[in-house]
Amino acid sequence: MSLIKNVEFDRVGVFTYSDEEGTPAFDLPNKVPHRTAARRRTSLMKEQSRISKRNHKRRVGEVVRVLFEGESKESELLWQGRMETQAPDIDGCVLINDVPEGMMPAEGDFVNVEITEGHEYDLVGRIITERCLISVTPSVSPL
Repeated sequence: MSLIKNVEFDRVGVFTYSDEEGTPAFDLPNKVPHRTAARRRTSLMKEQSRISKRNHKRRVGEVVRVLFEGESKESELLWQGRMETQAPDIDGCVLINDVPEGMMPAEGDFVNVEITEGHEYDLVGRIITERCLISVTPSVSPL
């Protein structure tokens, strides 16, 4: 718990131990009871949830580059995308609630999103056109 509190990870996955035949740990004595492990997991994830929410709220106003994925799994009233640090099916996503008129991106497009809200697992934002991210283009030297 102290590691979670001190490091303040952006995202954490916590799993309870389960015996797996054929592994060295299978025959170890004095294992933590499943109920204790489950309670510890719940406690760690509650703390991480608070940390994630706090970290996400700090991002409000930031402009991030997002890979547009289309309609959100949460609601047909939202779209969604992912930053390069968000893995599909593991991490949260960037929910998009506003797109400039006439600028609907296609799935797979990169868009600039201004973060407007931070939640435990997801960020919420709007696609913007007035500010752009710095893109790094490799320089090509003439032959």
